[in-house]
Amino acid sequence: MKLANVDFIFLDVGNVFVSDDPAAAFIYRRLYETLGGERRWSPREFFESRLAHVRNGGHLWSFVKSHISPEAFESWRAQTRSDLFSQWEKYSPPIPGMAEVAQELAKSYRLGLIANQPQQIRNVFKKRGLWELFEVHAISEELHMEKPDPRIFQWALDQAGVSPERAVMVGDRVDNDIAPARRLGMRAIWLSLDFQSRGWIPSDAFEEAYAWSIQHHCVTSKPPSLPEEMPEAVVRSPRELLSLFAPGGLEEVVKEAMN
Repeated sequence: MKLANVDFIFLDVGNVFVSDDPAAAFIYRRLYETLGGERRWSPREFFESRLAHVRNGGHLWSFVKSHISPEAFESWRAQTRSDLFSQWEKYSPPIPGMAEVAQELAKSYRLGLIANQPQQIRNVFKKRGLWELFEVHAISEELHMEKPDPRIFQWALDQAGVSPERAVMVGDRVDNDIAPARRLGMRAIWLSLDFQSRGWIPSDAFEEAYAWSIQHHCVTSKPPSLPEEMPEAVVRSPRELLSLFAPGGLEEVVKEAMN
């Protein structure tokens, strides 16, 4: 049996199938080194500055922009992304349990991806035996549009040939996944994994300082600010996500989230 009135499930990639943490730490480390590294400040001091910035409404790239001159920012970002994307598999470790969830969902549902990812994610998913599970692959770099742009969601719906009300979006961010999907009339599930559940383990003092910072404030934990941004359910693990699509699963998870 299926969750009523669902024909198609779309899923994000970052912090859904792969951890975003090592890639973010890579970018922060590049900035740290650009600014002088330990000659200027300790990793903890650097991430304390990051924490103050994001608590005031900033994000990773606005933090970078606040430290790189306007003339140098675009070239710095392009080079950093190029270096990172060339090693995308290394910096995209799998979220424990999600491959198995996708394999189970594919037995009963049509699946698709809607993700802000470089084209290298295609080979990463193929190596992990996941790519062919998905009928639709809305990958931002390939389509030249990124979430929360509603066009990428509409493109995916059109490719699937499914109406919004019969599609579900599963993502880790309210701003990029839940809110734009809901505005189009899709149902939306917020997969909100804590740092430990994402499976990445810091390997040095810099990464430990990153982990300390991200556990104090992360964009993925920012809740909805408007009623129309509310997800249909919030789940905290791959197992809970899978349970939504079993009889009575949605009601049980909603009840648990409210208690």
